[in-house]
Amino acid sequence: MAIVSQCTDEDCVKLGECTLGNRDRTQCKNWKREEQEDDPEQTVETPSSAPWHSDALSGNDLNLLSVHRRPHLVALIGPHNAGKSTLLAATHLSMLRTPAIGEWDFAGSLTLLGWAKIINKMQYPRDSDCPPGFPAHTPISADRVPGLLHYCFRHQESGKLRDVVFTDAPGEWFKQWAIHHDDTPYPGATWIADHADSFLFFVDSAELAGSEAGTARLLIESLSGRLAQIRNGRPVAIVWSKCDNEIPDEIRTQVSEILDRELPDAFRSEFAINATEELDQQALQQRLNSILEFLNTPTEQTIDFQTEFPAVETGDRFLCYRGAHNG
Repeated sequence: MAIVSQCTDEDCVKLGECTLGNRDRTQCKNWKREEQEDDPEQTVETPSSAPWHSDALSGNDLNLLSVHRRPHLVALIGPHNAGKSTLLAATHLSMLRTPAIGEWDFAGSLTLLGWAKIINKMQYPRDSDCPPGFPAHTPISADRVPGLLHYCFRHQESGKLRDVVFTDAPGEWFKQWAIHHDDTPYPGATWIADHADSFLFFVDSAELAGSEAGTARLLIESLSGRLAQIRNGRPVAIVWSKCDNEIPDEIRTQVSEILDRELPDAFRSEFAINATEELDQQALQQRLNSILEFLNTPTEQTIDFQTEFPAVETGDRFLCYRGAHNG
């Protein structure tokens, strides 16, 4: 006989955490223990009692952060293979060496396993037949939710805590998001654009230096124009990734004019990593810190309150009462 423990609340099972707020699931009224006969052809798995799994978070997992304070969401937007995951990997490797960004010290992370997966291919030592390389391509599917990577920082003087969450989504999402404004096949891209507090916009220098420079320029124009429409004053940092590639002057000028027109107040930075060559770690870390400090600078949030009251068509004086005004 085997004892199987599980929750009988279907909503709780779907969310992966107790909907009644019990830290210890076994103390919940919906938690049941049953005896079942052993079945050699079936493996019984007992649900984990911990909502924290250390991997990349999803939208539902943000409840873990927003209980205490609203996290700052940084959206990485750019085409496929533009260097988004590589910048995330470089950020975490830099954090392992110097756990701070400006006046903010590293204070924890709920996604250490998720960060470890991204930097796995960029670390020594590795098999001699598999030298260090770049992170794998972020998988794409219509029903996939955006991966969210978390850091918590503590201010060196005030001691104030700040949660920062980075999105890790495939570039194919944003190509379709830029084209299909109202009905994108990848709703995860729309979710990112709607909820982000700041944006990292990627320009792929390698594509602009290649034979498909014209197509790459048009995609940059489409993405930047779409971002300009929805950003509503939120901060944007433009990252010229793979800047060790030589871009023809004419193409660079055209792209710069597009970005100046669509995102005139954006912060600009150049970024390049070679997986097999020695890097100037101090210069790289300073560049990363300058980008992240800009993105994480608190900005005033404008709240659009409803100013017009709906008409109440009722004879009930209580419902029609709007309060006393002494003039």
